[in-house]
Amino acid sequence: MIQSAGFEPVAYQRLGLKPSQRALWNHCILMGMEELCLTLETSGTNTPQALAMRQSLEQLSDEFEIGASIDVQWFYMVGRRAPNI
Repeated sequence: MIQSAGFEPVAYQRLGLKPSQRALWNHCILMGMEELCLTLETSGTNTPQALAMRQSLEQLSDEFEIGASIDVQWFYMVGRRAPNI
């Protein structure tokens, strides 16, 4: 991916979610979904979508309360501009 943009890869690492970070990550997901729900609900342009999103938010919140979590992986990539030859 980085080479197709004209860069040379320097470093790359995948970062997994640590168990101690799961509660915070769950909370971040719920806050983001709440913002999306509020935007959909106040826009009034797509009521069925707003209702479905609100229902998903409530169901996800219930799952998080009993210990579920969404597993994610982040990554970082560092590159440098390829030298002109």
